[in-house]
Amino acid sequence: MTETVRPEDLDSAEVLSSGEPVDTSLTWGRIDVGDIDEALAADRAKADADSGQSSKSKAKKPRKSKKKPDVNGADEDPDADDDSGRLPPIARDLGYDVDRMNERWGLVLVGSKPAIIDENPNAPRYEHLTLRSIEAFHAWHSNKFTEIIDYNGKLKMIRQSDRWMSDRHRREYNGMVFFPNPDKAKSPVGYYNMWRGFSFKPQAKALGYKTLKDHILNNLCLGDMVLYTWVSVGLLISSSVHASALARHW
Repeated sequence: MTETVRPEDLDSAEVLSSGEPVDTSLTWGRIDVGDIDEALAADRAKADADSGQSSKSKAKKPRKSKKKPDVNGADEDPDADDDSGRLPPIARDLGYDVDRMNERWGLVLVGSKPAIIDENPNAPRYEHLTLRSIEAFHAWHSNKFTEIIDYNGKLKMIRQSDRWMSDRHRREYNGMVFFPNPDKAKSPVGYYNMWRGFSFKPQAKALGYKTLKDHILNNLCLGDMVLYTWVSVGLLISSSVHASALARHW
């Protein structure tokens, strides 16, 4: 498309870009308007492209949600990358095994205070079963460590006793009972039974109870059969608990 420019529309004072004055004696001049439109369109396209790249560079990257891992490392995903592109740390057990620790240790409530059950078959007989304080339990494991992934996703080294205390699979009891069960009755669920059984195997013997019966009836109960029957119930039914006890004043 072209547009006709008449000489009278030009200012005689104007000069060309080369510095030469406009020759107003020209009768007609022709300007190609199509070339101007194409140049303007190209400029606008370039400006739009530059503006789009600038807005993309300023856009914020979406933040990745970080799930809090379990203290035992159960929720850890070793194949997931963090924002820096590095693999997350992997915790080492370093000898920690909750099942192995449960074979010896157990947490129990004694009244309103926690204590640690220590079952050590290699100890002297009188210490096969011992109650330890929480402080003594942690002190024993002060040189035994393991690794965990904390709630911030960081690798942390702690004592094996601390990890066991927070482990959902630790051995634990609501309390302690002494519950002999010769009749195969089950002790209360969730309670540690201190009854360890007899240290010898009972063996039937003819008239074997005669001596003990004579001692209970004549020495303890002074020949009183009613009192002897009361005492015998406690011996025969060892899981029963009397509200009173037999006392002998010499």
